[in-house]
Amino acid sequence: MRIALVVDTFPPHITGVTTHYLTMASELVKRGHKVMIIAPKPNLTEIPPELKKCKVILIPSIPIGVAKNMRLGTPSTLRTLIRLAKFKAEIIEVCSPSLLGIDALIASKILETPCISYFFTMLTSKEFLQLISIIGKTKALQKASWLYNRWFYNSSDAIFVPTKGVGKILSKNRITKKIIVAPVFTDLKESKNISESQKDVLKKKLGLKKNVALYLGRLSKEKNLDTLMEIWKKVVDKLPDSSLLIIGDGKYKKDLIKKVHLLNLDKH
Repeated sequence: MRIALVVDTFPPHITGVTTHYLTMASELVKRGHKVMIIAPKPNLTEIPPELKKCKVILIPSIPIGVAKNMRLGTPSTLRTLIRLAKFKAEIIEVCSPSLLGIDALIASKILETPCISYFFTMLTSKEFLQLISIIGKTKALQKASWLYNRWFYNSSDAIFVPTKGVGKILSKNRITKKIIVAPVFTDLKESKNISESQKDVLKKKLGLKKNVALYLGRLSKEKNLDTLMEIWKKVVDKLPDSSLLIIGDGKYKKDLIKKVHLLNLDKH
């Protein structure tokens, strides 16, 4: 099958979405499929090795301040239409309702090619809208955001969601197209089990206690990290021999450190 993936995140901007599509594209190629990726052109000179056997189209892009190395593809419906037509895509997957996503959605209608949209990020959440808003009227923005997302996703042929919970939220907000739970991919071969003695060495090196929980991801307001800290405070009150290991970076790092100090979690 000839599969086109239209994505908004591409290395060196690394997120769960980036990892998902890198893994997905690599595995599809291994299974004999032809894969084309259309993505914003980043500041790099080489295509990631796992994509060497894919057709990668990098379109003009501009940086945006939401996260480090994140770029927004500049819209051109005609350009996207021509690329998809030349590739003879049999199915198109779009990762978000961005300008590039709209281009792909319109092209799919013209080419009469099935288009699946993935609802990865709660772009309609108060926290995310506070992150990107310059006018501050979050409640009004939420209504407008749901209106836009409703139009975009109901225009798709089907919708992928990472969990049943996200699917229920979409249904509650009158998104009526078929919703399919499709967990985010990661390559487990990149991970490896370590022995108890290796764990002990690592704990000692990082100053961790007996019980360890892990947060791995972008440090951003919409990730509800304040809520995580409040919950972790309750955990250490009951299990003081516990540490929370946070791996990630982002604009919310300074605020998160302040929250840790405020809750006296510096040693946990």
